Amino acid sequence: MRRRRAPFGIGEESDLVNLTPLLDVIFVVLVLFIIVSPLIKTEEVHLSRTVCKSGKAPSPSAPVRIAIMEDQTVKLNGNPVALQALLKTLMQMVESDTPVQVIPDKHSYFSTFQQVKDTLTLLGVKKIEVVLHQG
Repeated sequence: MRRRRAPFGIGEESDLVNLTPLLDVIFVVLVLFIIVSPLIKTEEVHLSRTVCKSGKAPSPSAPVRIAIMEDQTVKLNGNPVALQALLKTLMQMVESDTPVQVIPDKHSYFSTFQQVKDTLTLLGVKKIEVVLHQG
């Protein structure tokens, strides 16, 4: 006598995988990421590109230029300055509303830039411009 098979789904286990728990975990992780990401404090550097049709920079006072060279030396308005003496030199030149342009070389270390930026922040400089490309 031949056995009859029951129709599909009756008495047999299906080979389908239940994805509901996996999707629940993914949504919980997504919600946690959305909630936690605004709470993470990151340092922001605001970059702005000013375009002037006349070719001259529109600034009320001449900015102080700090160039960070490839060999990690620092130049203040074209004159070499030791990184340790930068604070004393800038104290005499800079007020809080004086614009300062920091011009890092493409091969300079970020740590040197950070030291210069920390020095400017310590002096209370509010207008720090980062010049990435001249020309």
